[in-house]
Amino acid sequence: MDGLIVRCLGDETIVYDRATHHAHCLNRTASLVFLRCDGRTSSAELGRQLRGELGNPAETASVGIVALALERLEEAGLLEEVPIPEEPTRAEAPSRREALRALGTAAALPVILSALAPAPADAQTCIPRGGNCQHSSECCPDAPCCRQLGPRPPTCTPGGGNCIP
Repeated sequence: MDGLIVRCLGDETIVYDRATHHAHCLNRTASLVFLRCDGRTSSAELGRQLRGELGNPAETASVGIVALALERLEEAGLLEEVPIPEEPTRAEAPSRREALRALGTAAALPVILSALAPAPADAQTCIPRGGNCQHSSECCPDAPCCRQLGPRPPTCTPGGGNCIP
């Protein structure tokens, strides 16, 4: 996808979407699926690859995990197109509960943690009331004036007068 910055860190992948300013942290399972979504690889093939990467979990588990991973990637807005699901037989398309039971552990579940990255202006911190300052622009809105009061260093205070620009 255009506009994504993707960095692999160990078993996890960090994806930053420059258009929406969302950062997503994908665990190993979600990373494996995301990094193999190329528009040509079928979900069945993704399941086979996942089985190999995760130490050969049961086939029914890998099919369910791939479906869940694709669903979560779509919800996070990380897929350009949602793949058209193949028409699996009942044996190939377990419910999530069946997939978990076959897998026997939640360690392989795809997890995506998403957060909105603050705009640069919102990411700035300000000096609270009574804190030492050099300029009024550093002070928080409830004490917007940086001024010297007596022999102490300049501090952020409410009100105007003698503010250091």
